[in-house]
Amino acid sequence: MSEKNDLLEVTWSDRSASQTLPSLREEDEQIINRPNVKKLPSGRVVGIIKRNWRPYCGMLQVSDLSDAVRHMFIPSEKRIPKIRIETRQSDQLKDQRIVVSIDCWPRDSRYPLGHFVRSLGPIGDKETENQVLLLEHDVPNYPFPQSVLDCLPSLPWTIPQEEKAKRLDLTHLNICSVDPPGCTDIDDALHCIVLPNGNYQCGVHIADVTHFIRPGTSIDAEARRRSTTVYLVDQRIDMVPELLSSNLCSLRDDGPRYAFSVLWEIQPSDAQIVKTEFHKTIILSRASLTYAQAQMKIDDSTASDELTQGLRRLNGIAKILKTGRIRNGALSLASNEIRFNLDSETHDPIDVISKELMETNSMVEEFMLLANVTVAKKIYEVFPQCACLRRHPAPPVSNFDPLVKAAESKNIKIEVESGKQLADSLDKAVDRNNLFFNTMLRMLTTRCMMQALYFCSGLFPQSEFEHYGLAAPIYTHFTSPIRRYADILVHRLLAAAINADTTYPDLLDKHAYVLAVKKNALQVLIPRYGLEGTLYLNDFPFVFNELEPSQSAANVKLQLFDKLVVRISIETKNKQHQKMKFASWKNQTLYEILGVPKTASVKEIKVAYYKKCKECHPDKSQDDKSHDQFVKIQQAYDTLSKADSRRTYDLTLQNYTSTGNRYTRSTPSDAYQAYRTQQTYYYYNGPRTGMNYTESEFERFMRTRNGYWGSNTDPRTGPHSKEDFSSPLKVMIYLILGIGIFEAITVSWIYDRDINHLNEYNYRYSPLNRQALVDFKSKVNNGDILDLEQKLQERKDLENK
Repeated sequence: MSEKNDLLEVTWSDRSASQTLPSLREEDEQIINRPNVKKLPSGRVVGIIKRNWRPYCGMLQVSDLSDAVRHMFIPSEKRIPKIRIETRQSDQLKDQRIVVSIDCWPRDSRYPLGHFVRSLGPIGDKETENQVLLLEHDVPNYPFPQSVLDCLPSLPWTIPQEEKAKRLDLTHLNICSVDPPGCTDIDDALHCIVLPNGNYQCGVHIADVTHFIRPGTSIDAEARRRSTTVYLVDQRIDMVPELLSSNLCSLRDDGPRYAFSVLWEIQPSDAQIVKTEFHKTIILSRASLTYAQAQMKIDDSTASDELTQGLRRLNGIAKILKTGRIRNGALSLASNEIRFNLDSETHDPIDVISKELMETNSMVEEFMLLANVTVAKKIYEVFPQCACLRRHPAPPVSNFDPLVKAAESKNIKIEVESGKQLADSLDKAVDRNNLFFNTMLRMLTTRCMMQALYFCSGLFPQSEFEHYGLAAPIYTHFTSPIRRYADILVHRLLAAAINADTTYPDLLDKHAYVLAVKKNALQVLIPRYGLEGTLYLNDFPFVFNELEPSQSAANVKLQLFDKLVVRISIETKNKQHQKMKFASWKNQTLYEILGVPKTASVKEIKVAYYKKCKECHPDKSQDDKSHDQFVKIQQAYDTLSKADSRRTYDLTLQNYTSTGNRYTRSTPSDAYQAYRTQQTYYYYNGPRTGMNYTESEFERFMRTRNGYWGSNTDPRTGPHSKEDFSSPLKVMIYLILGIGIFEAITVSWIYDRDINHLNEYNYRYSPLNRQALVDFKSKVNNGDILDLEQKLQERKDLENK
């Protein structure tokens, strides 16, 4: 590699030197004129756009000179040349694994120059060598950041009633999981029962990870960055935090869990699928079995419990499924898989054994493959342009040359024209004198295969969806969401396909403007797509005013040219005449503004608030949209972060409105019901409904500040009314008497700091202003109080005049 770089450096550095080299045309003529030379496309590197340097692991080659400070670093990656570094710690580092970074590569140097970064530990140490593996393969192994941990639910965790009402309860079924020994991140579980008509109901239940990992959150970004769980001999680097991977999402036998279930009605005679269903479920695993334990239950003729009988039924169906796959041309390839026996105390490997495959291994594999194929068909049917699928291209015939030649050495012919012919040839390739011969041929076949790839269904024709190794026309990954991020994407697509969850709101929610107001609908324009449509208001108690015209409900009034947010979908009831559908208008709740569920804890609300502030801060974008959105975020946090205000708001969502210490609801069935926590009462008041939002203390403070120190005209709200002059004074008195004199002092200090900025109306809210009420209490003297009182009196005199 270094010689090639030297050649490039000579070519670039000196034009006269490059003239001594043969020209490109002369080299081409020499190659063409050579006899018996296979002509291949060739090229030449003419420039390096960006160096792909990274920290490298390796060991130090100490110089032979006793007092030398310049030494050579030998990277573990053989393709990387030696790196020259300077260090005075050669005696301490000579037997260590170290990390070195490249600084530069001078044109006149054979080796690049770098510097020592850190030491990993002694050479040959287990922990040290594990670190080398992770760093060299760029595996993220750092602890999960606090922003990710804040997205986790708090313990003890229980399933709320709201989720129980949404999900199908399958806790009565005898469900079990079958996994390797020591597995704690259990993705899947199985069950099989006999239906009244004699058919079997077989179910695959996969951990519902997407319930805890919502799109756009910190934990979702971290899982996407890690992409997969990495397994070493004595440790596991999780894609998601351990609370999810080994507890709340793991389908253990210690309590109910969320699951995403695929249920089939299967004929027991030929394993034909009669019916398929997809459900978000709640399951209760009866046992967490290993492959050996499950095999012992199946083979034990004295066992007749329902769980064992279910395993036997599953095993019988799996054998039929496998026979059908092999008949279609599926390949049964082999690899030299081994397993380490670890010491129970030190976790050091003490023995290496080959993995023993049992019928239960094949049983679990067949049902996982069936689930993957079934889900792939469903998401492709609903989302033909954006389904996340997996394809395995058929390898070119030339890839099989090493396999064919190896088989010919034993006078065995391998047919490679199709997957079916290849599978049949491998089944017949047997050497009675070498029992391991067929396994070695299958291992060679594995090396001839192409790489399987994830793809978007809209990028390839359906004829190229095939998975060559499995002989499946369509395939995806659905069964391992704890350890693969691709499965999380598929779970979200399937949930949207069966209307169990919504997709990303940004894809469906678009801004619209009112073009016409009708008695029961609005005619709206969506500029993003140039569409006009009808938005029906039948599901909401709007009152139509024909004179204005307008539609009113509670504190919401819709008029011509008003701006709305509508949700666009496709009406699919009529397959032949599909049409676009606009969802009925709905006021966005404070929970939806922060992007948290109604059951979110205070910590989850706080995390969502800071994230939304970072995304929508008006300082990043000086437009009205970001400003208004930021105000809504502030209001949502002020209300939901306090127990009393959140309880009051939750009542308003149930159509209660507050009047003093009383709450009024529009349904007579809930009249005069006591709210026990604060001894307040509900009174029926006819058909009136709606939500009354109380202005937060922070919003009152900011409104007072802008109204008092600004001029009489605001470019955002227009000229101030008389109430605008009196309201700030009232709020200032409230701050002085209610909150305390230090808050009023802070207002004076903030005015002295920001007076010039406020006059230009470029002020933007910031969460730091809230903290300013506390940080500068001790920095204001008594003179500021007198000055503030004098300014207030002058303002009052001006108003009186």
